[in-house]
Amino acid sequence: MGETENPSTERVDETAAFDTLSNQRRRWVVRDLLADTGGDTEIGDLAARVAARENDTVVEKVTPAQRRRVYTALQQSHLPRMADQDLIEYDPDRGVVRGTQHLEDLRVYLEVVPGRAIPWSTYYLLLSVLGASVVAAAALGVPPFSAVPSIGLAGGIATMFIASAIVHVVDATRRRIDRSP
Repeated sequence: MGETENPSTERVDETAAFDTLSNQRRRWVVRDLLADTGGDTEIGDLAARVAARENDTVVEKVTPAQRRRVYTALQQSHLPRMADQDLIEYDPDRGVVRGTQHLEDLRVYLEVVPGRAIPWSTYYLLLSVLGASVVAAAALGVPPFSAVPSIGLAGGIATMFIASAIVHVVDATRRRIDRSP
């Protein structure tokens, strides 16, 4: 597979992103290619993995009919559409596909934010305000903060951010659409 004819540093347009992700099979293709190491992926292997997810089974238990049905849909519809949107490089003659740099732009759309949850950006802002307030209280001599050494305050605030970041990573991984079982 060669270079794309129109390499661009622009991000994927939102309409193209939502169009691609509006179909479950294309979401599985995106997830699969994002997890790949960047080399060529054979369409037959990709079809088997998508068919396994579609039929809630493992690749080894996918029937030839299930695999063929997905392969045909990928080859005739989904992959050409994704190639037209410059999300993948698709070589139907060789039977291989590879994600482009634009495919990575779709990763953010694969994360789910529940309706009642606060965004992580707001959470970190509130955590920063809390940390700054504790430091200000210690500097102004407000007990009990004034009795804690500066290194203890810094360590406590750093620990809050580290713990929050760990929870954030675990939560984002858990909420990702189409994550592997």
